[in-house]
Amino acid sequence: MSQTTLSSPTGSRLGPRQIAIIVLAVLTGVVHLYRALLMFGLLGGMGMGGPRGGGRPGGGPPPGAHPGGGGPSIMSMLPVPLSTLFLLNFVGYVVLAAVLYLPALQRYRQVIRWVLLAYALVTIVLWYLFTGGHPDPVGYIDKIMEVGLIVLLLFDMRSPAQSRG
Repeated sequence: MSQTTLSSPTGSRLGPRQIAIIVLAVLTGVVHLYRALLMFGLLGGMGMGGPRGGGRPGGGPPPGAHPGGGGPSIMSMLPVPLSTLFLLNFVGYVVLAAVLYLPALQRYRQVIRWVLLAYALVTIVLWYLFTGGHPDPVGYIDKIMEVGLIVLLLFDMRSPAQSRG
């Protein structure tokens, strides 16, 4: 049985695991782009909050309010709007996925893997802090993709052929 691989100009090959890493990183980036576009109001509809959004463009509770009522939340500490963070998250995932296996950056590959892994982990933690794990099918699917990305990156680091590159 043959394995599908893509060759780079320097002869290094991307196997199924590396392709899956790139695909998962880009897909989770696209989910964040989708969220940003919803919050910017560029996709129409009711925004991320659905019927609970109260008609606000980004959905959810008012700025600074805790989702369940009460005092201020972590959202009030954001330096930029959440929609901008979603957009930046998209850019971060796509750029890291693009540079991870570039032959010109091969000597930095291990560092880029760690940065991408940490990026996904921080995204998951912040999602939980912002939402409290509030039921959201798209959010859950995205977190599954990010956990899968982390697992694949860990396996990729342990692979003898990849640890040298």
